[in-house]
Amino acid sequence: MRIISCGITDVGLKRQDNEDNYLINEELNLFVVCDGMGGHVGGEYASAIAVNTVEEIVTSMEGAETPDDDSDPVERNRHKITHAIRLAGRRIFEK
Repeated sequence: MRIISCGITDVGLKRQDNEDNYLINEELNLFVVCDGMGGHVGGEYASAIAVNTVEEIVTSMEGAETPDDDSDPVERNRHKITHAIRLAGRRIFEK
């Protein structure tokens, strides 16, 4: 199956700045959307950190064994994404 993708964000009608970020990594079939924080301070940084962290972790874990190496591919990908999202949350909290 071939997936064709594109991405676009829009500031909308209420805000002056667009805090949303997205990632399209077709090589990894990785598609990430991170919404800003509704005008809160640092929303654009938080969504950028989240997108970058998810890509970093998923890329670094590509081909790596997981704790349960006999698991199916869906479970391995769930483990990668869960780890990446948790790390992104920690990085955002530490900023």
